Amino acid sequence: MSVRQSANTCFLFALAALALYLSYLVAHPFLDAIFAAVVLAVIFHPLHAKVDLSVRRLNLAAAISTVMVMLIVAIPAVVLGIVVTGELGDLYRSLCEKSATQGGVGAYFMHLLETPLGTLGRYVDLSRLDMRATLLG
Repeated sequence: MSVRQSANTCFLFALAALALYLSYLVAHPFLDAIFAAVVLAVIFHPLHAKVDLSVRRLNLAAAISTVMVMLIVAIPAVVLGIVVTGELGDLYRSLCEKSATQGGVGAYFMHLLETPLGTLGRYVDLSRLDMRATLLG
């Protein structure tokens, strides 16, 4: 192999590596969706194969399989979303009630800042700093 052929080979490998890297940069935002699609395709292929055998028309079988997969995935996702939204609302109301009975958010922040301010107070004069007024407005 001559020096010229070796240089050509190295240049082509570098160019191929650069092209692969640029292709990765273009595809990067879509990799999660592609991975999810591959997982769904592998999981639901047996269902599609059964529908394909029973219908025998490719486009109709694909449409039926698509609707079935959407229903199988979408209905539990919607129900889960509704339940989680309700639970988060209950959690928010509960935290607001507990916060109001214990002095509100300002008291909570003051409690959180007691230890760091105590440590900082050993090194810095904090006598002119009113944290309660600063936190509460």
